[in-house]
Amino acid sequence: MPKFIIIVVSFTFLFFNILIADEIQNSTIKKINDDLYKIGNITINKEKREIIFPAEFNMEKGLIELILCGKHGKLHESVLKTDIVPSHLQVALLLLGFGCKQNSDFQDKNKIPQSDSLLIFAEWIDSLNNTINVRIEQLAYNVIKEKEMMKTPWIFLGSMFVGGNFMADIEESIITTYYDPYSIIDNPLETRNDDMLYVVNSKIVPSKGTKAKIIIKPKN
Repeated sequence: MPKFIIIVVSFTFLFFNILIADEIQNSTIKKINDDLYKIGNITINKEKREIIFPAEFNMEKGLIELILCGKHGKLHESVLKTDIVPSHLQVALLLLGFGCKQNSDFQDKNKIPQSDSLLIFAEWIDSLNNTINVRIEQLAYNVIKEKEMMKTPWIFLGSMFVGGNFMADIEESIITTYYDPYSIIDNPLETRNDDMLYVVNSKIVPSKGTKAKIIIKPKN
């Protein structure tokens, strides 16, 4: 088992990360080489500080609140789905040194969390065998402004424990356009509080069932 050091920035997240450390111990972390590790279906590149995992397009049109959920999550409103374990993704982000410094609850959803920012990409092969790589904001369409979602770094919100349960594993919300304190990664824009604003960007999104991969990188 490789050894990692997680730097905790507050007493609240000290307790939080102790609980997450249990997830590390219960997960199979495989070393591929000096730079590459795997947690389940998630590949971690320490040198590039990059995370890659498989996904699948789940919707071709319609109202959305998520870019990505688990295979038993809110499939009726998520562009993509994945079979990764959400807590494994949170562990992977923590292991690379990304911090989820401040979450919020439903009563304080107007407060933008102060946390580390991520750039996230979706990649797939189109019908002409071309590799398509886009920022995930491009998968969502703003119906008010009639254009793609504004490009933005995403916030590593970090899910939370409730009654001993890690809520991202229960609800399987992973990347959300509409604010959800139980998701792993959140939309930092003011539009995060409008659940009627985004639909699938059918101009870009391929047919349902198309295999893809998600690539997460640091903002800088």
